[in-house]
Amino acid sequence: MWFGATKVASRIVPRRDFRNAVGQASQSLAARAPFTYDGVAMNMDFRLTVVAAAVLLLAACASKDSSSPAAADQIGNAEARLRGTGSAATGKVIVVDNGKGGVTLTLDAANLMQGTYRLAFHANPNCNSPNGESAGPLWGPPDSANTPGELIPVAYAGQGGEISFSARVPGVHVDGTPTLRGRSIVLHAGPYAESPLPGVKNNFIACGVFEDLGPGLIEQLTR
Repeated sequence: MWFGATKVASRIVPRRDFRNAVGQASQSLAARAPFTYDGVAMNMDFRLTVVAAAVLLLAACASKDSSSPAAADQIGNAEARLRGTGSAATGKVIVVDNGKGGVTLTLDAANLMQGTYRLAFHANPNCNSPNGESAGPLWGPPDSANTPGELIPVAYAGQGGEISFSARVPGVHVDGTPTLRGRSIVLHAGPYAESPLPGVKNNFIACGVFEDLGPGLIEQLTR
């Protein structure tokens, strides 16, 4: 969800936490206590917007029936922080499990050349080699209608060298089977993703390993 130019990361909050969350956020504003998110200090106007967002999100969650999946914590989520493999690219990939439907994947990347890119899952949870070769071959669910290199749609970087991209990826899960845990994700230059070959130049731009998702803004407010 976006408010102005700021992306608000959220999770589903149980009904019992709703009143406490709103109260804690209100007390923070009333005391004019410093508040930061991702290391950036937020002014009062923005914090008011954050609290409004928190109230709306928490209210939506609280209104769900307790027997539905949305009334409990999310099924699973993970993130991969991208580091350049022979490039200055940086970014983050977040996946949120939608249950039987697969995952919703979000990519935010910067320091790219203008052009076409494709994300792909790779078999190994290792991005330590200089060219990303340690990530291993392309990986995908065995029963997918798409090849592993075509699971995720193509993304585009504009003149500013940034990508903000979201897509549904069916057939994979965070905590279910087949799982993304123990996997990596690679940003490839161009429309095609490929498995690396030892000693052969590849089109890897950035690589990241899936880990547990860090705390979001709403979680900070509810602490």
